[in-house]
Amino acid sequence: MKRLTRCLILYVLSLLWISLLIIPVEARQKVLRISYPVDPKTADCQKTTEHYTLPLNVFDRLVEAVTLNPGESRLIPGLAESWDISDDGKVYTFHLRHGVLFHNDEELTAEDVVYTFDRMLAPETKALSTDILFFVDGAQERLNGQADSTLGLKVLDRYTVQITLKEPYAPFLAVLASPQASIFNKKFTQPLGDRFGLTPKTTCGTGPFILKKYITSLFASEF
Repeated sequence: MKRLTRCLILYVLSLLWISLLIIPVEARQKVLRISYPVDPKTADCQKTTEHYTLPLNVFDRLVEAVTLNPGESRLIPGLAESWDISDDGKVYTFHLRHGVLFHNDEELTAEDVVYTFDRMLAPETKALSTDILFFVDGAQERLNGQADSTLGLKVLDRYTVQITLKEPYAPFLAVLASPQASIFNKKFTQPLGDRFGLTPKTTCGTGPFILKKYITSLFASEF
């Protein structure tokens, strides 16, 4: 009887030991390591025209492009779950997903979207990809410093953004799927100014990976 009891105890302990070995493996965080041949300098995709692997994993966009086959892609909803286009092709109304969180636990709102695009056009930002918003009404005036905000960018409510173009531009949705159109959190980004995206502590998005380490020419991100 004592031998049986001892065997049962050993059996239970062995199961516990196996479970301790298995659980950490299953719960282990996923890590993405991105290697660049040169230092990308910044994770701010408004300040670069290359090295987009990082922002594509740390940030999201209103619209996303998925590859179906070589040379074939399709636009799908991203941070915007749906959108409407006016009959004249000039007014785009985006309906944001509810409950989307940035890495600082702030919820995505229409104000973040308007802030992101207006920031790109603000002359003090010195963004390098302003051409993607060239067709937005008031973009040129904002770039030239003739306006304090962009006329064609409007918050309709907490989860609805309206973008008005000065003339119809058929590829506009595809443009919004580009890395340069990644959305930033206003509360996190605005106080940082030019320091946004320079270090893990000054980088924040809604993407599947959070920037954790920057080592020479290596960005390491964790799921």
